[in-house]
Amino acid sequence: MAPAYRYLTQDALTGAWLHTALPLTNVEYGPELKGPGALTGTLSPKFVSSNPAYTDPGTTLIYIERDSRLDWGGLIWRCEPEGSEYRLEAASWSSYLAKRLDLDGELGGRGPYTYTDPCKIIRDVWDYAQSIPDGDLSVAVDTITSTATVGTPEEPWHSYWWEPTPLGDRIDDLVSEADAPEYTCDTAWATSQLVPSGLYTKPSGGI
Repeated sequence: MAPAYRYLTQDALTGAWLHTALPLTNVEYGPELKGPGALTGTLSPKFVSSNPAYTDPGTTLIYIERDSRLDWGGLIWRCEPEGSEYRLEAASWSSYLAKRLDLDGELGGRGPYTYTDPCKIIRDVWDYAQSIPDGDLSVAVDTITSTATVGTPEEPWHSYWWEPTPLGDRIDDLVSEADAPEYTCDTAWATSQLVPSGLYTKPSGGI
């Protein structure tokens, strides 16, 4: 039996479900090692013009449910006409950091870093990005560690506020070395009461 797919969208700021059965077609998606992974699909112009808020780029989260289990999640970055259809493009959670800068310097006082595991800095990057008002996506970074280190007393690892380097580029640099840790993005429904009830709580009904 072919798997049953459902496509859901959610407001990134409020956590409100926008649509729980998005009529997305020609869908292709997948994970990526050391990157966010991508999703593409198409929608009819009539649907998009009638419901632009359901797929608003930059403010909308999108999920793929396969046989009632979440298989992918991320953010919509593009939904524009292409030929006779609208082409939707999304990327998973780490793509969010490509739009965030270190506005305070040293990740809000978490740095600089000397002989530090890149995994620790990556967690601090996410902590900082999600501490910014309206910046919390409830992304959790696991507690894995690595044997790699960055920064020395002579040359600490810095994140300066005056350098317009996206936080995503800083993570790309941290995982670019041969012995650096690797990462990928995953998505799952919240099953614990300890998890906030917004972004990852499964909707109870359809729209």
